[in-house]
Amino acid sequence: VYVLLIGTNNLPRRFSPAAVASGILAVSKYVLGGTSGRLLINAVLPRADGENFRPKPTSRLAAGGWAPAGLRAPAGFSPPVAAPGGASGRHPNPNGSRRRLRAAHSKWNASFLPLIEQVNHAVHQAVYTPLGGAPMPGDKSGALARAFPGRVAFVDCSAVFLPPRSARLSSAPSIRRELMPDLLHPNAAGHRLWAACIEQGLRNVSWLREK
Repeated sequence: VYVLLIGTNNLPRRFSPAAVASGILAVSKYVLGGTSGRLLINAVLPRADGENFRPKPTSRLAAGGWAPAGLRAPAGFSPPVAAPGGASGRHPNPNGSRRRLRAAHSKWNASFLPLIEQVNHAVHQAVYTPLGGAPMPGDKSGALARAFPGRVAFVDCSAVFLPPRSARLSSAPSIRRELMPDLLHPNAAGHRLWAACIEQGLRNVSWLREK
């Protein structure tokens, strides 16, 4: 059994959720097509380190638009932001406007959760077929599972690292710091809980032999 977790580093590099999901599924197909093993795909884990990528004004606004700390954004791209109503959107390209730049800077969303949820939904949809039989024409739901029957499954361990929903609605970071001190990488305690979640996922599809 192979366990796969990839995709999180693409998000701050301006890849869309659809592109990240497509990449995860491409790697999954490569593993499944090149081996006879089974694959457990992990949902992208939550992260809230967006402050490290907060946009900053530069002298090259017209060329690059944004220059996140330690990373220069490609021309024409701008970082994700929580739009009104909680939907994920993008900052407008400031084109030299200091007022618009300050406004976008103040709206910066430190959590990548809106984008991660879109990625995980797309991957989950490709792994599991809907109840009720064959998909409708053009429906890609369960496409990976149909291509590799009995050999691919999906596990979402996000809840391990998220506080109760009431806490997520507050101004506190949307990650349990005692499990992810840097809001990105699980520590030893986080890895133990994550491992238990993976084991349960393997049990759910009868891929784990009980001792």
